[in-house]
Amino acid sequence: MNLHLLLYLRKALLTCVLSLSLLDAHSQTAGAVTVSTIESKANSISQNDQKIAELNQKRMGSYAAEADRLLELKRQLSDLRAEKARALYELQNGFYCSQCNTPKSEFEARGENFQAHLRSVNGRAVPAKQEVIDQKMAEYDRRIAALEATVKKFEFEENEFSRRRDDWDRQLNELKNNNDRIREEIVELSKSFKQKVLDEAKKMHIFWAGDLMRTVAEKHFIEDRVNILNVKISDLQQEESKATEALKEKVRKKTDEDKQKAQDKINDNNQQLPVILQAYRERAASAQSQLNQWQTRITSVNADLLNPGKFSADGVSALESEKTDLETKITGARQQLTEYEDSYNKEHQRLTAENKTLSDKIWTLTTGLSKIQETALEGLRSAFATKRKILEDALSARRASLSNIGPLLSSKRESYRKKHLEYAAKLDEERIRMMRACQKAGCSCYGTDALGDVNGNWNRTLGCVGEMENAHFSGDPVYGCVEEGAIYRQHFNSLANGLSDSDMEALQRTSSKTRYDMIYKKITN
Repeated sequence: MNLHLLLYLRKALLTCVLSLSLLDAHSQTAGAVTVSTIESKANSISQNDQKIAELNQKRMGSYAAEADRLLELKRQLSDLRAEKARALYELQNGFYCSQCNTPKSEFEARGENFQAHLRSVNGRAVPAKQEVIDQKMAEYDRRIAALEATVKKFEFEENEFSRRRDDWDRQLNELKNNNDRIREEIVELSKSFKQKVLDEAKKMHIFWAGDLMRTVAEKHFIEDRVNILNVKISDLQQEESKATEALKEKVRKKTDEDKQKAQDKINDNNQQLPVILQAYRERAASAQSQLNQWQTRITSVNADLLNPGKFSADGVSALESEKTDLETKITGARQQLTEYEDSYNKEHQRLTAENKTLSDKIWTLTTGLSKIQETALEGLRSAFATKRKILEDALSARRASLSNIGPLLSSKRESYRKKHLEYAAKLDEERIRMMRACQKAGCSCYGTDALGDVNGNWNRTLGCVGEMENAHFSGDPVYGCVEEGAIYRQHFNSLANGLSDSDMEALQRTSSKTRYDMIYKKITN
């Protein structure tokens, strides 16, 4: 497995982990708190409605209680009037305690026995005096007037029941107003619910699209790298052909130069042969002439030594000394001549042998040019084979990456589709809860179309991914994918910036449908 594929798989793993963490974070939508708040407010309205019902019940019940109370007051008034009449009768007809100045009816009102009272105080039942009667009647009149005023005030003015109803009315108004306010708040919250989930979904969708767009950009970049490598392999074949011809021509020229140098050396050697012969002859002639002189003289000296009587002892000694010197010189001269001849012969042989070697080299270069060229091409072919192997290995690696990234892109797309469905299901649950809460609260509810808008945004986003994926090989413009297109360009540009000038030049020479910058020209805002 090559380094590029390892890095790619590592990036894919990190993306997968990040996506899983994002899904965990969306166990509920951004609108869940809003829905809970709406439900809480709907419950508050229900509680308020219950209180309103209770207050209405109390209010309606207060009318009956008020009527009962009025009836009771009127009964008390009637009873007081009847009591006055009885008291008058008793006071006038002897049902009056003389001891304590109290009529019989008062004792009976207290639950006491009149006769028993009389016995206990030794009193007598007698008619009351007129002033007592007047006093008692006046007292009853005051009590009756006071009770009549109480009845009138209770019936026609504010009383405890009307005050309670006023208080309950205030409470009812407050509860109804509070319910109206809460309903308005629920309506506003329902509006914010849709906006929140839509904003969240868009962020989530664009995050998922970012991962998909990165994978699409990587897929396109790998495809471009495949195209680049195909171009470079094709270029390498042409380059090898040109390099082969150039090297063969270079070898041929070098061979011609070597042949010419060898021939020039042969010509130079041929010119040297008479020169060294002439030099040898001149030196040998000079040495031979000197040798001849010395040989002539020694012959004369030997002849004189045969007649020693002609010379004195010193003369003979001088002749012998000269003879010795001449013999030494003659020996040296003969040796010099031999050396001159040996030197000449060696130089002649060297030049002749060198000429033969050079002639053989010329022959070898002439007859073996093809072999020399093939030998030189072995290194060149090896170098190109190595480079071709590198390019073909890289191409195989890119194709392997391409075969992996296609299924990976499909897998990611399916994974994000499932995540969206999970999110949409959660959203729909919350939407239904919100609608039920709004219905419970008795108010209108916005955001019922939130699921459709979220699904619509996902379909549009996923469609942009598909359009951007296909746009790399088509000339069709891409509409409505401004944000997604910008993400794609960012990822693709970061990859394309790593291309060398030679890669860019190779890419420009591929099919016009695979030029790396074509995507940029097809995104229409």
